[in-house]
Amino acid sequence: MEWIRAIYELSCEAYKHLGKTSNYYWIDPDGSGALGPLKVYCNMTEDKVWTTVYHDLQMQTSVGGNSLEKLSVLQLNYSATMDQISAITSSAEYCEQFISYSCKMSRLLNTPVDVAGDRTFALFANRNLEIEKGSFVLTD
Repeated sequence: MEWIRAIYELSCEAYKHLGKTSNYYWIDPDGSGALGPLKVYCNMTEDKVWTTVYHDLQMQTSVGGNSLEKLSVLQLNYSATMDQISAITSSAEYCEQFISYSCKMSRLLNTPVDVAGDRTFALFANRNLEIEKGSFVLTD
């Protein structure tokens, strides 16, 4: 069986080793395997290389929920399939997802304390669709 080289590099790290700079690149995280390539942003300005997979949520999105009867639900649709994202994250040293919350006269910090003494400021479904608690760091 003849080995076929993938058209795109496996990761942003591979592009950096080729001398490339920060930019948008196509990567193929499983080589020439079953997963297709995806376009990501490779940030190579630090010692570490950051791979950014984008979603369709606008930079600022209005939310209207302010009670248990009227919750705000946002769904992020990524520019990659969950299998592609899993292929990227499984080889990563560190991963994070960043969502910020900012508003005037927010009652977010008045969220009731639950039985365990926790203040749950947000709930989200992770990539396995398991519900997790989250909190926000508010800045001025």
